[in-house]
Amino acid sequence: MRRVVGLDIHPTFGEVVIWENGLTRHEGRVEMTRTPWKGSAGSF
Repeated sequence: MRRVVGLDIHPTFGEVVIWENGLTRHEGRVEMTRTPWKGSAGSF
């Protein structure tokens, strides 16, 4: 089994795509602005 994870990063969002066994699937979009990350930054 072979798996490749691709990230397409833009200033305001990022896209995640996984290629596995010859098939691709879109795993979603992640906001790249500071607001969504501020709350989780203190939990590390």
